[in-house]
Amino acid sequence: MKEFDKQSQEERVNRVKELSKVLNKMPLNLPEALVYLMDTYNISINELSQNSGVSVTTIKHIRGQIKTDCGLNIAVRLCVGMRLNPIISFELIKRTSHRFTYSEEHLYYKELLNNCERMSVSKIQEYLSCIEQKVKKL
Repeated sequence: MKEFDKQSQEERVNRVKELSKVLNKMPLNLPEALVYLMDTYNISINELSQNSGVSVTTIKHIRGQIKTDCGLNIAVRLCVGMRLNPIISFELIKRTSHRFTYSEEHLYYKELLNNCERMSVSKIQEYLSCIEQKVKKL
């Protein structure tokens, strides 16, 4: 049991070191931060589009600084499409003009960001569709 605890502790230490490294190098604006994260995690534009449901054109516009901001739903989709750690997701969203509140919509998004690492792409897409349907009703 002690060996397992030691291994888990080492994994946590390594994970925190990696998070710190990524966050300390992450640019402060959305376009540069998106490019940086995609490069860091070796995610192509097409792969991100497929995983997030965000069009290739929109991703290219953000990366190319044609669009320097995006809707919260797009930012969340980009985060889950890259399967980012929640801490990194929340930092990327800070690079947009949006701030989370305690509205139902925002709580759904926060719930997804906190759990998407453990979800399949199909479950993420299903959850996002549910959120968008519920938001239309609000």
